[in-house]
Amino acid sequence: MMRDELESFFADPSAENYLRVRRRVLGYRRAPVPEQIALVEIDFRSGAYDRVRSELPRLLPHWKLSPRFYRLAGLTALESGDDEGARVDRFLHETCLLGILATGEGDADAPYRITYASDVDEVLEHLGAPVRGKSLVRGPDGLCNVVHSDTRDFWFA
Repeated sequence: MMRDELESFFADPSAENYLRVRRRVLGYRRAPVPEQIALVEIDFRSGAYDRVRSELPRLLPHWKLSPRFYRLAGLTALESGDDEGARVDRFLHETCLLGILATGEGDADAPYRITYASDVDEVLEHLGAPVRGKSLVRGPDGLCNVVHSDTRDFWFA
């Protein structure tokens, strides 16, 4: 069932499809652990691409909606000479970002709905918005990360 929902999302990165998969990912008994992906990134930076390729599948299903995951997978594919894999991962990375952006306007009334803390950095990089500061603010639906940029504040829930 998760596979069908994920395929629907990648075919149509609407807010509804993103939020359906997000609910599923957040409902797992064990939450994604940021250190898991950070350790794989250390291996990537050290050039251990074969190790990264073997470790990435172990991060699933918890990281299925993570633009950061697909960015790392795509860069690893590029470094390993897998142009087709890099193309697919670039598509999945962009699709995850489109799904997040579809969930709101990024303001106090309609914050972007994220699944992972790293989504904030991925979205801001995608939008070309430099970070000038961050704060945690109580919004209409609970606590929100608010990122202050040159031109506006971005809200994430």
